[in-house]
Amino acid sequence: MFKADGSNQHQISYQRIATRLYLFVLLISLIIISFYLLLNEDLQQKTIHQPSKFQYKELEKIYSSNLYCPCSTVSMSYSTFITIEPYFHQVCSSDFISDAWINYIKGNDNLIDYSSIPDYRGIA
Repeated sequence: MFKADGSNQHQISYQRIATRLYLFVLLISLIIISFYLLLNEDLQQKTIHQPSKFQYKELEKIYSSNLYCPCSTVSMSYSTFITIEPYFHQVCSSDFISDAWINYIKGNDNLIDYSSIPDYRGIA
């Protein structure tokens, strides 16, 4: 069916060189894959529920590039990193809007907070 080409010595030598080159490349590839598998660190996922601040900082030092925190609750109170200091307008912080002053104006004199202040209502 097929004609058999004459196998001369030249073709056999090319085939041997090609086989040796193939085996050499295969061996180098296996060595590279083996080193990669030996030196590659396995990524392990561990979940630590509600870590303390100290524990989180320690893990951050060691695994800074791979650390992921899916925290749904805050392990420290908001007062440790949020401070609210309101600044009131002069009118809002004035004594003239306090309950004691309003009661004094209405005539409820049972509070003596402003009793030393002369009453303008008696002068008018």
